[in-house]
Amino acid sequence: MKVNFMQNEQLIDNLIVLQAKQMNIEIEQIIRNIENKPHSLTGTLNDRTLSQPTQNFVRIYTAQKKVFGVTLTEEIILNSRLYELEAILPDNFIRISNTEIINIHYLDRLELTKNGIINIHFKNNEQTSSSRRYLPKIKERLL
Repeated sequence: MKVNFMQNEQLIDNLIVLQAKQMNIEIEQIIRNIENKPHSLTGTLNDRTLSQPTQNFVRIYTAQKKVFGVTLTEEIILNSRLYELEAILPDNFIRISNTEIINIHYLDRLELTKNGIINIHFKNNEQTSSSRRYLPKIKERLL
């Protein structure tokens, strides 16, 4: 098998193209490895640059014109915009408001209040809320 690398500075996002005579187990394995590669997010904490795997994030939210990523142990200021993160995060992340994305793997329970707000409780005892407007999207992803 030959492997070539071609740099293209005009690309906005990285693009990987595999060319083969036919699809086989080896090619399928390469595709799975590329697609399932755990992505990480980069940010700062106490003037240190950190990189955390996406699966470590419980929730990501915006406040004070900054994007924060919350893990089980720390809160990191991320270097990306929320809409950029929404596009690259895996399917276990769901947008619950204009300012927040959550990881459903850390979801403990949902509570619907009388005024239509959804209280979202996480396994690490944190909580957040979402409006009725996002309820159909949340239900669709969870059911």
